[in-house]
Amino acid sequence: MSLDKELSVFMKKHPVWYGIIIVVFCIFLVIIVIPDSTIPIDDDSDLTGDVIKEVEEIQQGEKDLEMSLEEIFNMFRGLSEIQQGEKIKEFKGNRIKTSIYASKIDQASLSTQYVVLEMYAYPYSLSPYAKAFFPNEEKDNLLSANIGDTIVFSGEFVTYKERALTSYVEFTKSRFIEIE
Repeated sequence: MSLDKELSVFMKKHPVWYGIIIVVFCIFLVIIVIPDSTIPIDDDSDLTGDVIKEVEEIQQGEKDLEMSLEEIFNMFRGLSEIQQGEKIKEFKGNRIKTSIYASKIDQASLSTQYVVLEMYAYPYSLSPYAKAFFPNEEKDNLLSANIGDTIVFSGEFVTYKERALTSYVEFTKSRFIEIE
């Protein structure tokens, strides 16, 4: 019997096994063969090394994570209180570069620090969405910012607080970068 005829008989007698063989073969092609032949490789670049170097710089505090406030909130959305607590521990103390809409800029109470608050819109306008505490040395930079400006800064993540109707994130030791 020829190979074609044997394959035809096998397909008719064992259609499920034949299907499994085809699926496994397709997966093999997608995982092994196709990526090697379609992705151009630049011998001068070491992407894996670059990524590892960037992660090490972030871990050593030489470089800040870059995240929007929305991305930070999304990390906590849908987590239980226990999971949120663990995520807070994981990020606490990490420097994050982000931006904040300046709803209020003021001196922090009982402190020589300054605080920039982004507040929720009505009807929760008395609740902060984000708090960024700046050391006294940043006063001159903060004086150049107006209510309604978006301030780009880098700060140490302190916490995420979830309340019944609102949540907020808090940063400390913030460094003013620019006004957008």
